[in-house]
Amino acid sequence: TMQVMADFRRASITDKLTGLYNYAHFIDRLKHEQYRADRDGSHFSIIIFDLDRFKQVNDTYGHEKGNVLLKAIAGILRMNARRMDTVARYGGEEFVILMPESRGAELEMAERIRKKIEETEFVGIAEGPIRVTISGGLCTYPHDAASIDDLLAKADKALYSAKTDGRNRTLSHERMRHSQER
Repeated sequence: TMQVMADFRRASITDKLTGLYNYAHFIDRLKHEQYRADRDGSHFSIIIFDLDRFKQVNDTYGHEKGNVLLKAIAGILRMNARRMDTVARYGGEEFVILMPESRGAELEMAERIRKKIEETEFVGIAEGPIRVTISGGLCTYPHDAASIDDLLAKADKALYSAKTDGRNRTLSHERMRHSQER
């Protein structure tokens, strides 16, 4: 009975395709981190990633091959996150990493992941290996945002700016704000 309950719990918090945590679990962890940060004066960051031109992969090779790519991306995210981080599928071809006590390392991690994905030759999708890129937006609580909704919106806005500025880049809300003030 205990094993069945553990399996049910794991299934309820896991994205079936990628094996990462699902959106609902990510939101639960996000709320937990906000409570902790408010209680003890700590901070945390989120990085939202979006695969660049993923629709072209699906249109060219089919949705099943697109799923192969999503699983491979999930593996790279999982392998490059810290043990304490929460890596989740945010939706579609979007992923998110929740970084408790990021201590300014969030942009470095986002860039490391971005470069790793850019350099990887993905197999099992086309006749030969293919390369893809990813864009990221990040934001830190409470430094950049006063609430979870604000945090998500600002990370998403940074992601959107990274996409419109040419893709294959990461942008923090703070860096975006400073460049707009100039």
